[in-house]
Amino acid sequence: MSDSRTIKRNPWQVQGPPLTRDVKAQAQASIDVKAGEFAVMDNAGQWGAIATDAVLVQGQFLEDVEASDAAGDIINVGRITSTEQVFEGFCSTDESADAAATQAEVGQDFGIHVNSNYHTVNFGEESNVCCVVTDIAANYEPEQNTTSTSPGKCRFRFKQAILDASA
Repeated sequence: MSDSRTIKRNPWQVQGPPLTRDVKAQAQASIDVKAGEFAVMDNAGQWGAIATDAVLVQGQFLEDVEASDAAGDIINVGRITSTEQVFEGFCSTDESADAAATQAEVGQDFGIHVNSNYHTVNFGEESNVCCVVTDIAANYEPEQNTTSTSPGKCRFRFKQAILDASA
């Protein structure tokens, strides 16, 4: 079962303790992000989206933020604080190409790829790793996904070292 679905949704949390909402979260100037993008705080204490192959991930945008929002506006960000927080998202390669998720990826470390406003687990990135694949959709949604479905979906958690660097 292969289909040509397009990635139009960012990762979402599926297991573990809920993200801790940062009630004082402030936006960086002129950011334009979509709900579900992963976030990092700058030295001024303002949140922005991570870049491809980021090795620091501190949170996730819980709602869209428009580019017209001024720096310092209060925004809705959830902090990622535990390796028990499991996310589900689509899979890609370094070239932004969709990737099927196979059993070989389970237990492997990968990076996050950013393509415009959409974040995917980057099966092509094995150097700048930040997450571990815990399962693939062919296992937990076999009626909708096989190991040849592209883009594939997987569940993943962030590595402890990434969370320790965020503390």
